[in-house]
Formats: sequence, structure tokens, C-alpha cells
Amino acid sequence: MSHPTLPAPPRSLAAILEAASDPGVRLESLTRLVTSDPSFTGAVLKIANSTRYRGSRRDPITDVHQATMRMGVRTLRNHALCHAARACASARQIQGFDLDRFWEESLQRAVAAELLAEQIQGMDPQEAFTIGLLMELGVIPLLQQAPERAAEWMKIRTSQERLRNEQRLFGKTHTELNLSLAQDWSLPESLALPMAFHHEPGRAPRPLQLACRIVGAAEILAAVMSSDDTRQDLERARQHVAPLLERPSTLDALVGILGERVAEAGELLGIRVGAQPTLEDILQKANRSLVDMNLSFEELVQRLEQAIKEKDALAKQLEERNAELRSLSVTDALTGLPNRRELFRSLSAELTRIARHGGGIAMLVADIDHFKRVNDTWGHVFGDEVLKAVASTMQACVRSNDLLARTGGEEFAAMLPETDARGATSLARRVLSRVGGLELTSPRGELVHVTVSLGISWIEGPHRGPLEINAISTQLYNSGDKALYRSKQTGRNRVTRAPEALPWAIPRAA
Repeated sequence: MSHPTLPAPPRSLAAILEAASDPGVRLESLTRLVTSDPSFTGAVLKIANSTRYRGSRRDPITDVHQATMRMGVRTLRNHALCHAARACASARQIQGFDLDRFWEESLQRAVAAELLAEQIQGMDPQEAFTIGLLMELGVIPLLQQAPERAAEWMKIRTSQERLRNEQRLFGKTHTELNLSLAQDWSLPESLALPMAFHHEPGRAPRPLQLACRIVGAAEILAAVMSSDDTRQDLERARQHVAPLLERPSTLDALVGILGERVAEAGELLGIRVGAQPTLEDILQKANRSLVDMNLSFEELVQRLEQAIKEKDALAKQLEERNAELRSLSVTDALTGLPNRRELFRSLSAELTRIARHGGGIAMLVADIDHFKRVNDTWGHVFGDEVLKAVASTMQACVRSNDLLARTGGEEFAAMLPETDARGATSLARRVLSRVGGLELTSPRGELVHVTVSLGISWIEGPHRGPLEINAISTQLYNSGDKALYRSKQTGRNRVTRAPEALPWAIPRAA
């Protein structure tokens, strides 16, 4: 059998990949290359306007240059790679091969890798997502060369069995092809080696062994979503994936949010996915008892008693996992702070209270200055350390009844109940001083200082008229964000207050 390979990526995407892999590439040059591919341009703008990259910005991003700046060169390269892979993989039909299912399972692996990288320090989650999406790409050229074997390959469910049978069916495995593909496409080792050695992390250089273990564990975790033997695959995940986590009990909570994140990623990337199982679906399937019709009466009674015990245990297990899942859904994984969703939920409740009983609320919106420069200079791992240090410092500045949240990227916001403009300004100056006094050591041993820019808005109760809580919450946040923008415009590392208290009446469009 000749050496199988994928077609070369489309010329426009190949040029983007080559440019984005050049450390000295100019943003203007990269923007020109992106705009030369209308399909990829649309994908870039869609991704840049997603919650992950748009953050608290109100106006949609319509300019490719602005989108490229927001995403960063490495993220753009990763999305170009995914776009190119899908274009090549769909270029030739393979009879008997369900390409939609292939990409859905690839997306499950990608999201699982991203979730694990968010929990395990030492790997960029976006890089993990890309590797997870492409880790079985080598299967495509194998099946393109021998399409008559596609149906047999599709019947094999577990990754280890597939690996063994690929050698029998094709004389090669997809991991061998992954390495060749990565070399053909001039991919960096940080992507190529985890794609090739996720089954054998020990073969990779030591700095990349953790990445190999994370994406290998992601394959095991993702298998739970489409398993024919859920009990066995869930047990395998608990055995091989849970030990990598700081808290092994987090595993079931990750399974619980995996399906939701897969659906979101599928919509963003234009990958068709079916309904994803919930945590409850998976646990019930794993704990379902099958009663043999030939059991004696005594054995049947014993099985029924055992089934009742398992049901009680399952109910308790579900209660624990749902509690952890609720915590994950309102908590930022990196900093441990409440997330944007929890901030607005709490803000709505507090606004309802002061509208009825009086009092005030201030909103403090913060953004780390020149954070992109931190990531570009010292890498995303150190950038994460900066985010955690700023979060911890700001948390030490606020009161116990205040709520500090990470609202996206390098942005934070604090809801300050029973606080007027003067009190919020005093707290903001304390934040400026303490964050400005942070001394962080970069991976190269350099002393790094960071600053933040702050904006303040506030509102005073009571209010007796019509009450549009969601609109008021958004207006209060946006007013603080506008004040933050003025701090950025006038030099950064400062605090700016909104000109007046926010009115309760929402202005209507003419």
C-alpha cells in the first residue's frame, strides 16, 4: 500500500498557516491573507463575535483586522488549521464512512481536551481544543486509500481497538499518519507531537508529555458521550482521567457540561452535531441493571434488592454531581471567581431589593492593561498566572458582601451593594494601589508589573415606576464599561467615574 496522505490545504489557507507560524509576521499582512478567503473570513468574524472573544464589548466586530487582533495570531492559526483540515477531509467521499459522525466525535474530543486543559495547569486550552479536533485526522487518508474498509472501521468503538485494527486493515495507524500530515503541513511540535503520541506520551519530549497525557485523557473522557458500554467507559475515565484532576470528583461535573459545550462549539464552527447526553442520561445508562430471564426467584429477589440500593446510591450521586455542576456553571475555572452569568444573576436580585427598599449599588469594571502584550511576550501559561494574581488581589480589596467576578478574558467586575460613588472610588483606588504593587516573576526570571484601568457606575433606590431589571442590569454594567474606556483613553492605570447616577428609566429608541 502506497503512503496515504491528505490533499494539500487550499492555497489561501496554506498561506495563512505559513504566515501565522512566522514569529515575525505583521498583523496587516495576516489580515490581507485572511480576507483573500471569503469562507474563512466569515468564520473568523463569527468566532471573534462569540462570547469567548468579544467579552463585554457592545458593538459587533465587523473588521477582519480588529478580529485578528482580538483572537491573537496563535488562535487564528489554530482555527485556520481546523478549517483547512475539514476542507481536505470533505474533499473526497468515502463510501460507507459517516463523516458527520467523525466530526461530531472529533468535536467531543476537542471540547474534552479544552475542559481538561482548563482544569490542569500547563497547556493552553485553545491549543488543546485544536489537537483534540485533529487527533484522529490520520484516519481520513487511510480510508480514502481503502474506502472498502470504512464500514468495518466504523464498527470498532474504542480507541485502543481501533489502533490495533488499523494496523491489520491498513498496515499503518492514524497516529503514524498524524505525524506525517503535521510534517507535510509544517505544524509546530506543540501541535504535531501530541497528535502523534497521545497514546504513548513517553515517546514525546518531556516538555510535551503533559500535553500528550491531556489529549489522550480527553479521548477517554469523550468516549463516554457516544459509548455502547457506558458503565465500562465511565469507569475507565474515572480510572485514567480523574487522577489528572486536582479534585477527582470534578470528573462527573465535567461530563455534565461536556455536552452543552459540544453543542456551542458545533454551532460556532459549523459542525453538525446531534443531541448530546446529559450527566443524568449517562449515569442512568451506566447503572442500568439487566435481569437475566433465567434467574431463579431467589436470585431475582437479590437482584431487585441490589437494584434498589443502586437506585438510592445513584440518587445520592446525582445530587452530589449536580451540586458540583451548578458550582462549575457559575464559577470561572481559572480564577475560582464567579463568572459573568452569576454576576448578572446577583445584580438582578440586588436591584430588585433596592428598588423596593432603597439603598444604592455601585459597579466597578476593571481591565488589565496591555494584557495581550503579556501573553505575546511570556506565553499564555504566565498570562494565566497574571490573571490569578490580579483576581486574588482584587478579591482581597472587596468586602464580604461584595461580588467580584471575571467577566471574560482580562476583564473583571465587582458589584458593590450599599455603596455610593464616593465609596466605590475609594475601593477602586485601593485596587489600583495593590495591583500596581504586584511583583510577578516571568518564566525567564524577569520582574513583571501589571496595572489595571477601572470604571465606576452606580444607581440609587428606591424606584416606584416600571421595573425592567435585565435592561437596568445591562445599562449599569455598560455605564461602568464606558467609564473604563475613558480610563484607557486617558492613559490607563486610573479610575474614571460615570458623570452621574444611572437613571431607572430606560431610554427608548426613536
